[in-house]
Amino acid sequence: MNSFMSVRALKTLLAIHDEGSFHAAAKRLNITQSAASMQMKHLEESYSAILFDRSTRPPSLTRLGISLAEASRSVVKDYEDLSLLVRSDLPLSGKLSLGIATASIRLLPQLTQQLARCFPDLEVSIESSISVVLVDKVATGTLDAAILTPYALNTDLVATTINTESLVLVAAKAERKRLSLDLLQSHSFILFDPRTGIGKIVESFLAQRDSGVRKLIVLDSLEAIVELVALNMGVTIIPETEAARYGRNRVVWSTDLGCNLYRNLALVTRRSPGSLVLHEALVSAFRETLSSESKA
Repeated sequence: MNSFMSVRALKTLLAIHDEGSFHAAAKRLNITQSAASMQMKHLEESYSAILFDRSTRPPSLTRLGISLAEASRSVVKDYEDLSLLVRSDLPLSGKLSLGIATASIRLLPQLTQQLARCFPDLEVSIESSISVVLVDKVATGTLDAAILTPYALNTDLVATTINTESLVLVAAKAERKRLSLDLLQSHSFILFDPRTGIGKIVESFLAQRDSGVRKLIVLDSLEAIVELVALNMGVTIIPETEAARYGRNRVVWSTDLGCNLYRNLALVTRRSPGSLVLHEALVSAFRETLSSESKA
């Protein structure tokens, strides 16, 4: 089996691993199921290994098959990145899988519109999740890039800030005259999921305070957090943009936190030559979009 055929077969193996069946993998890759089966037969012959348990219906990956699929992810991604590298002087085209953190979902319409404007030949698929999930998917090559709040990234990834947002203390409108960090002593604190970049920043901020908090509530929805705050069920610290978006004049907020607390919104990709070409093009496009938003 030649090198190209090997990479194509590994890509099919990876699709079977991710999709759970030959049929779903073939559909994803736009090939016939028989072609997928033939590729897997040749791959097994090439490695003299049994990658599938064919006593089950549909055939399932053996432990060795799973290991090879997981190990091949970076190989397939690096191979696909080569096309980006050799076409670095041309506008982006082909397929792009982009992740966006749930805490930044409000930006999705503007960002997708900007991608369509800058790269009309680019086919974009978008996934929304929490930062820790998106980081893992970029690292393994499941996603090409992600927009999130970076926190302690490994050295295989590169992050470039495309926007910075202030974090503010948010309370119910009824607490306007008492709006300060002293509210942490009398109100429950509602923390955005600590698996997110924002959650990690705020959790670290709270840990550095000697006084602590009265009671901690953890939620994974910024909108739900603001709703509870508006009902005076607690206070929170979130990006000012989200307080304004969901508060609808029912909450008040303050930037007086005793320090300059903020979150960077960054584009994250793998640190491979091809991905860095993609990285630079996307950073330029997204910065233009967010710059326009901040001036609006």
